[in-house]
Amino acid sequence: MKPAERRDLRVLFVEDDPDDVALLLRELARADWRVEHERVETEEAMRRALESSEWDIVIADHRMPRFSGPAALALVQETGIDLPFIMVSGTIGEELAAESLRAGAEDFLVKDTLYRLVPAIERELRDAEDRRSRRRAEEALHEREKMLLQAQKMEALGRLAGGVAHDFNNLLMVIRGYAELLGQDAANSGRREIEEILAAAGRGADLTRQLLAFSRGTVEESRVVDLHEVVEALERMIRRLLPETIRLEIRLSATKRRVLVDPGRIEQALLNLVVNAQDAMAGGGRLEIETRNPDPDTVEMVVRDTGVGMEPEVVDRIFEPFFTTKEEGDGTGLGLAIVYGVVEHSGGAIAIESRLGEGTAFTIRLPLAAESAARGAAEASSVPAYDS
Repeated sequence: MKPAERRDLRVLFVEDDPDDVALLLRELARADWRVEHERVETEEAMRRALESSEWDIVIADHRMPRFSGPAALALVQETGIDLPFIMVSGTIGEELAAESLRAGAEDFLVKDTLYRLVPAIERELRDAEDRRSRRRAEEALHEREKMLLQAQKMEALGRLAGGVAHDFNNLLMVIRGYAELLGQDAANSGRREIEEILAAAGRGADLTRQLLAFSRGTVEESRVVDLHEVVEALERMIRRLLPETIRLEIRLSATKRRVLVDPGRIEQALLNLVVNAQDAMAGGGRLEIETRNPDPDTVEMVVRDTGVGMEPEVVDRIFEPFFTTKEEGDGTGLGLAIVYGVVEHSGGAIAIESRLGEGTAFTIRLPLAAESAARGAAEASSVPAYDS
């Protein structure tokens, strides 16, 4: 019969008697546990042990001269760590044992019944793993629900934005038409005002184009491109956009990877992230643009700044259309919503990490273009996949 494999176990003993710990260790060794352990007998020592290491289980003596099992249990609960806790004692009555279990201890053992130690540990480790699995499942479900709500919100707002943009664009065409007619006949004294009307109409037209881009349900001109070439083609423009107080660093992965996207819209997404980073670094800083290959099936583009960063509640809403932290009149609140839409419609995902005073990083992850799509694009045209 094949012998059982030795198992690893990290135990924090709350015990003032080294001989009792040795007794418990011998019991665990008989069950083929390979134990890493530490013994503490004061609250301060236990607090340090919990902070400095990860443990599988705590085994605590119920009563000690300077500490106690119930106090140790309260300390574990205070930390919020899901750590199985077994209380042991030389002699204890049923009432005290029941009190410990009500306080949160998973089991209570008397030291002359240590044959129950190994089964109790195995049971508590299984229960702890079950709890962690349930929490992971609940967190994953919560995250999917958030993503679904965000997608539904974006879809509804996209339809609204598209309708508003079309109607508003028709009004702008009338305004611009009449302003141009007036400009042809106006005296010099009124020409400046007419030019201001035309300029305002032009800004309105730019806004409607953003609204229409946001409201699109599909990627209209997808083709196979290399993200390296996208970044390289825009580098000169980005350097002209940035003030001298912002240093641009571009790091491209050694291996080029191609993706199926709308080149114009992925350019727009990158430029929107650059503008957002610039706004976050009014006093100067460093802007990093990086491409990398986290696994064989995806490619990532990271835009990272050393700006003011964002609070968690702002991060949660950052991709909402029309949400902005800028002063009234300084932004439409559509820039990052458009980025989100472009990435989503390209079959990718976007993540954000931000801390106040430390900066922000946006990571766009896109699936690699299928080989058949890449070959088809190459056969359809003799020009490069991306035209700079």
